[in-house]
Amino acid sequence: MRMRRWASLKNLLVYGLSAPIIALNVGLLSLLFHYFRHPLTILSIAAILAFLLNYPVRFLERARISRQWAVTIVLLLTLTLLIFIGITLVPLVINQTIQLSDKIPDWLNSFQDQLEQLEAVATKRRFPLINLKILANQTNASIENLLKELPLGLWDLREP
Repeated sequence: MRMRRWASLKNLLVYGLSAPIIALNVGLLSLLFHYFRHPLTILSIAAILAFLLNYPVRFLERARISRQWAVTIVLLLTLTLLIFIGITLVPLVINQTIQLSDKIPDWLNSFQDQLEQLEAVATKRRFPLINLKILANQTNASIENLLKELPLGLWDLREP
């Protein structure tokens, strides 16, 4: 009887203390990953690129080109492709972002009008009134804060 009680107490201690230790370890690992997230991201991208670019290098090696020349050819082709994509897509993304930032005030005004219509319908049908102006103001403020965080807010890329 005494052994059984000791075994159950031992199991209770093991299971009861393992949960906080596991939680502490998970928290510490989370902090560690958060601290090293940028180097880990760079290393992960580099590993994926090395893995993907190894296939064309091996293909060129099978075509009887030395590894050194194969790596050089693949590197130059990859850089050329990235530069081409950067030249063609970056201006499009910038223009679309500018167009989006120009349309957002119109959307906010439309949102404000729709909230006023909803409030009118709610008062007409005698629904419990919710102050939708507070919701609209909070939404407008949060969207304005998001717009300030856009990279376009740092550089004035708009055309004069």
